[in-house]
Amino acid sequence: MTIWKSAYSPDLYREVQHWRGKALLYLALVLALCWTPILIKMQVMIDRTIRRAEPSLLAQIPVIEFAHGQVKTPENRPYLIHLGDDDQAMTFIIDTSGHYQSLDGQVALVLLTQDKCFMRQKTGEVRTFDLSKNQAGQFVLDQDMLRKLIRIFRVWVVALSFLFLVLFSYLKRLMQAFLMALIGLGLATSLETDLDLGELLSLAIVSMTPAMILETLWNLAGGSLPFIWILWAALIVGYNLFAVNAAASPYMPDH
Repeated sequence: MTIWKSAYSPDLYREVQHWRGKALLYLALVLALCWTPILIKMQVMIDRTIRRAEPSLLAQIPVIEFAHGQVKTPENRPYLIHLGDDDQAMTFIIDTSGHYQSLDGQVALVLLTQDKCFMRQKTGEVRTFDLSKNQAGQFVLDQDMLRKLIRIFRVWVVALSFLFLVLFSYLKRLMQAFLMALIGLGLATSLETDLDLGELLSLAIVSMTPAMILETLWNLAGGSLPFIWILWAALIVGYNLFAVNAAASPYMPDH
C-alpha cells in the first residue's frame, strides 16, 4: 500500500515520479484519512458536551417571539442564561423589560432586548444590531425549535469542519510540496538527473506521507511539545531527499 511504502520503498518513488495529477488526488485522500479519526474524536466530545448542557440550557431559555422588529417573552423581565461550568460560564441576557440597556458593566456576551441585540466580540468591542429595521413576520423560538437546531448543529458542525479542514490543509500541503519541488530542482541538478518540476512535485507530495501520518497519531494521542513542528519539517525534508535520490537512481533488481 502506497501510504506504508512511502516510509521505506525506493521503488515506490521511482513509480511516483510519473504520477503528476494522480499525486494531487493521493494528497486529498491521505488528508481525508488523517482528519477522519480526529473529527470522530471531536464528534464524540461535542455529543458529550451537548448531552450534558442541553437540559440545563433548555430549562433557562424562555419562548421567544420575533415579529415585525420586536422581541417578546412570556414574562416582561430579564432572563439570565448561563452556559458552562460556574467558573467559565458564558452568560446571555434576554430582557424585554428595559432593565438592561447595554452590555456596559456586564460580563455577558449577548444581550437581547425588545428591539436590539448586543454582541461582545473577542476584542471586547460590542456590536449593536437594530432589530426594529427587520419587519419580517412572526417567528417563535421555543424548546422544540431549539432541540431541532441543536440536532442540526450536531450533524453539520463536524461535516462542515471536515470540509474546511481538508481544504485548508490541502492548500497548505500543496504549497509545502511546491516549495520542496523547487528545492528539488537544485538537488536533481546535483544528481545529474532530468527530473522536471511536475515529477518533483509528485515526489514531494508522497514523501510528506510519513510526517502527516505521525502528526495525526501524535494529535490523537493528545501530545504537546514546543517546537514539535521542527520534527515534522525535518521528516518532510528528509523523506523528500530520499524520494528524489531514489527517483534519480536506476532500478537495480535483486539477484
